[in-house]
Amino acid sequence: MNNSILSKGIVMMTISFLALCTSPINGQETTSLETNIEVVSTETLGKIAFIETEQEQFLVKGTVLDEANEPLPRVNVLLKGKTVGIQTDIDGKCEFPQELEVNDVLVFSYIGYETNTYKVAASKSSTIVVNITFDTYDVELIGQVVIDGAYSSKRNVFQKFISIFK
Repeated sequence: MNNSILSKGIVMMTISFLALCTSPINGQETTSLETNIEVVSTETLGKIAFIETEQEQFLVKGTVLDEANEPLPRVNVLLKGKTVGIQTDIDGKCEFPQELEVNDVLVFSYIGYETNTYKVAASKSSTIVVNITFDTYDVELIGQVVIDGAYSSKRNVFQKFISIFK
């Protein structure tokens, strides 16, 4: 009995020693938060020089409204050609989860409304505020609607089988 406890102790110490000797493992990689900025023009104003810059990535946020200027909750907002997206909150507001580049297209869709798109344009500000207004579809029925009493479905095989035992 003492022999098995001793062997278990030796195994535990060996595993602990091996764990201490291994190289450290990083759980996450560090990334640079620097953004590239393109210098568009420089001008001198008196003795102070200023640089006019144009951002390359933008944070897009905004509000989605219906034709009566009421906020639309749960509107789908997707980046065209990607699987990244978000839904508007109860007040119709959203902030896209990643920064976008010039010419990226956001697609706004909601059931019963026409799909809207927004193309990101160059701006001096790093945040772009967008207001989208949805128009309802023009729905036309094709054919006639006939109401001829209450609807009753046909019995399926399971219902016929159960009726045998009633």
